[in-house]
Amino acid sequence: MKKLSLLMALGLGVVGCGDDTAETSTTDTGTADTATTDTGSGMADTGMADTGTADTTTADTGTVDTTPVPTDEQYSGPFSYVWRLQIPQSGTDAECCFDFTDDGVTDNGLGTLIGALGAIAPDVNIQTTLDSAVADGSIALLLEYAGLAEITKTGPTQLWFYLATNDIDGDGSGDQDWATALKAGEGIFQVQPTSLAADGSPLIKFQSAEIDSDTLTAGPGDFPLTIPIPGLLTLDVTIEQAEIEADVRAEASGIFTNDADIDSDGDGTPEVWGGGKLGGVIPVDQVIGILNDLANDCACAGIAADAEVIIAGEGTDQYDVACDPDITINDSACTDADGVICGNLSTVCGFAPALPTLGLIDVDTNGNTIPDAISVGLRLSMSGAALAATPVAP
Repeated sequence: MKKLSLLMALGLGVVGCGDDTAETSTTDTGTADTATTDTGSGMADTGMADTGTADTTTADTGTVDTTPVPTDEQYSGPFSYVWRLQIPQSGTDAECCFDFTDDGVTDNGLGTLIGALGAIAPDVNIQTTLDSAVADGSIALLLEYAGLAEITKTGPTQLWFYLATNDIDGDGSGDQDWATALKAGEGIFQVQPTSLAADGSPLIKFQSAEIDSDTLTAGPGDFPLTIPIPGLLTLDVTIEQAEIEADVRAEASGIFTNDADIDSDGDGTPEVWGGGKLGGVIPVDQVIGILNDLANDCACAGIAADAEVIIAGEGTDQYDVACDPDITINDSACTDADGVICGNLSTVCGFAPALPTLGLIDVDTNGNTIPDAISVGLRLSMSGAALAATPVAP
């Protein structure tokens, strides 16, 4: 800061020139300052002292949120690539997957549904379709274990899921052989932008997960799943209350599952099943919505585009499913070009009321004792994987 100087004025005597007359000025006769001390009558401050009780509230000791979030370290791994998806349709309880009804028996209503759809389209093999979709890259699922201990590859983590591609050079086909390199953990992938939110974080993730020794557990969470059934329909659903349990091992290239040998059909010969289990429930409303969307495309059967062909809802003791009796269905004019559902719509309507009795609708999600959801059990086989130098596809 600038310092301000106070300049004092000095009185200087001036010596006159010429006549040498004596100075006749007298001494200062100004009246002396007789002001007395301050006689103001203001009273002293007699306000009372603050006697309020001291704040003894305990400091907040809540646990610090250590949940990993997308950062510049995203895409640092480790990773798993799902090289096989299996949908068990029958067999022993050991086949798959979780007991959602607490009756001591594993639940998989989706397997029953797939079997029922197979009755409508017996030439369609769902498992073969899934295998082909994975082998040609139509279904490529990548898992990242966010926040997992780098050295031990154990402990708490998150599972971040990405739709991926092995077609790094963009020529329309995968760059590595699925049956060897990808299954062996040598796969190199890019993340599909469609699986990312606006901020770059994954749309699908299980925020609660852990690898304890050789066991991976994760969930619950929501898991979108698309199951193509050629010529019939595409089950585009969201598995709710989804959880994962897997027998895993860590290798240099990522996290692998240890596959399981299970004699699912009891013939004395075990089959190879994926070492990972994914289970959850699909609300019946989701499936009914898909079927109604398909039926709305059946103009050939006399169905209006906005018709609610299949009516479903909770009854007195079960979830009732039936086609609207006021809608007349005549699918005789439908051809293969109209799709399997349209050509068999009357069969679907005849079959619909039996769905609750098949054990397909088997989980009660709202606690009113009436099952309203379909249990799901899938088997996963996973290998290690890596990302390309440019991790996200154009």
